[in-house]
Amino acid sequence: MANYLTGVFSRALNQLLLLFGGIFLLAFLLCHVAGEIRGAGESLLGRGYYYLVAPGVVCHEAGHALGCLMTGTKIEQIEPFHPRGNTLGYVVYRYSRDASLISNLRHLIIGTGPVWFGCLMIWICSKFGRTVFSPKFSDAFPFEHYPKSRRYWWVVLKISGRMVWNTIRVWRWKSTLNVVYLYFVFCIVSEMALSWEDIEGAWKGFVVLIALLVALNVIPWIGRRVGLLTWNAAPFLFRIHVVMAFVLLGDLVFVLLFVMPLRFIL
Repeated sequence: MANYLTGVFSRALNQLLLLFGGIFLLAFLLCHVAGEIRGAGESLLGRGYYYLVAPGVVCHEAGHALGCLMTGTKIEQIEPFHPRGNTLGYVVYRYSRDASLISNLRHLIIGTGPVWFGCLMIWICSKFGRTVFSPKFSDAFPFEHYPKSRRYWWVVLKISGRMVWNTIRVWRWKSTLNVVYLYFVFCIVSEMALSWEDIEGAWKGFVVLIALLVALNVIPWIGRRVGLLTWNAAPFLFRIHVVMAFVLLGDLVFVLLFVMPLRFIL
């Protein structure tokens, strides 16, 4: 019995790490790092910084709006970019406060929308930034069963680190479009992180997702189907994990090279 329960929790944990766990953790870390970047930008440019990163603000709110559309949630008001105090934009939707499974999962999708949509936009921008996205994801993806190995996350870190290194090596750029690419990526990155309000609305859905995965894995044949579904989605999610890790590492490099020295100057 003990071995059976251990297997249930192990499979559920592995599925969680791929589906939302890694994304939620990376988004949480991004929230802290992006706060440092915004603070430095405000100190240097004042309110002008908000207009500099306006494309990222619009992208962030578009992610929330897309989450509403995907879950059939009514949008009551939307301001993609309207700086007022610490609020740069917002999406007001019909917020259900019931504790049902569907409601909590809906809030999870809406709350994490900026992460999914931001990664998608960075990937689209990468079509112009060939130097940065030189690795072929299909060749890099570790096709062995990732839950049984640390290699999956090691490859995520290695590919994202290579992308950051390719970004830094400006002398290897093959097109001036890389400058445009980096500007849009900077905007998206600096505003892609989830706010505390986003995390507050999503964490209950995250807990529900954990409980749901554990319950589904209790029944062997359903657990195998969930595992198969997760594995089929793995190549796409691998791209998301790499892009988010690239964003996080790039933010950390930017903080070390520019934000920290700026604190000593100002």
